[in-house]
Amino acid sequence: MLHTAANQPALRYGKRLPQLGLLIALTLILVSRGPSIAGQQKQTACARQGRDILYRLLQAPSQLAWLDDAAAQINPMCATVAAPQPLLSNVFFQVGNHAWLAQAWAKAATAYRAAIARDPGQAMPRRRLAEILLYRDQQPAAALAQLQQAQMLAPRESYTYLVMAHAYLALHDPEQGLRAANQALAVTQTAYGFMVQGQMLAALARWPEAVASLRASIALDDRTAGAYLLLGNALQANGEPDAARAAWAEAQRRDPSISAPTPAPSRP
Repeated sequence: MLHTAANQPALRYGKRLPQLGLLIALTLILVSRGPSIAGQQKQTACARQGRDILYRLLQAPSQLAWLDDAAAQINPMCATVAAPQPLLSNVFFQVGNHAWLAQAWAKAATAYRAAIARDPGQAMPRRRLAEILLYRDQQPAAALAQLQQAQMLAPRESYTYLVMAHAYLALHDPEQGLRAANQALAVTQTAYGFMVQGQMLAALARWPEAVASLRASIALDDRTAGAYLLLGNALQANGEPDAARAAWAEAQRRDPSISAPTPAPSRP
């Protein structure tokens, strides 16, 4: 091809395009890395705060009077970190547990929500928050939403399924509650698991099965008065008043505050 004066500038410009593209790319990388570096520095500083608080907890786990103040002094900028912050999540989880022990339920719920916000991938704060929502605040739908998230994050945690069963029961869906209890028992067979299974079966008026589940619970742990109370109720509904009376007596022996129902007369 014959190069004329007219096309020479265009040719020289074309040769510079790869160099110009490389320069633009490097500039974009440097500009884009600026906020990332700053974000990493902020994330590191927040992680150090969490690490220091948790280390102090490990040193003196029974001395927690300082914990609330330490959590309150966490740098507010940490709330703006986009990446998960597992250390700070753990700090707020421990604050929630401290409030839980003091039965300061609103404070515990706030702390668990902060733990979830710092790291949405943590299952335990969700389950604890769900227990407060369900058993204290009477909000089973909100509790169930948290439990479903917790179950996806930790599918081998059997207790989550048992709380879920109670949430379904509160939502008048004992069939789903029974499925949740069965899932818990498929993970691990515990006395509490069989007791919750018995509750769900009783709610479905499946009395012989409820009796069997509650007896299985007592066979694993005979110290729980509530299991005997539920067993007595199921036996009574199953047409076994004498056995129901005996179960209620065991419940009252273990917990005198329990008021047992009046049994129906024995069949002639």
